[in-house]
Amino acid sequence: MAGMGPQKVWLVLVVLLGCLLGVAFSLKPWQKYREQKQEAEKVRLEMRRVEQQRAELVRRQLRSESAVGRETQAREHGYAYPNEKPVEVK
Repeated sequence: MAGMGPQKVWLVLVVLLGCLLGVAFSLKPWQKYREQKQEAEKVRLEMRRVEQQRAELVRRQLRSESAVGRETQAREHGYAYPNEKPVEVK
């Protein structure tokens, strides 16, 4: 910094200090932003999982409420009408 007066040296030092402080103070908000973004992604994935689970429960409920669905479930559990003979598949 040869040829610079003391005022210019101080000005450069103050500007550099200001830049360094600006960078230092901006790191924490960016870290918080990344953390919040990761948390939001976790919540989105959990919400998708719960929505899929809800859709499956609604499907099961609709199936159990219909006559065909109830009969299918009963047959899956081995129930049959009285005097009904099982069909043999060869």
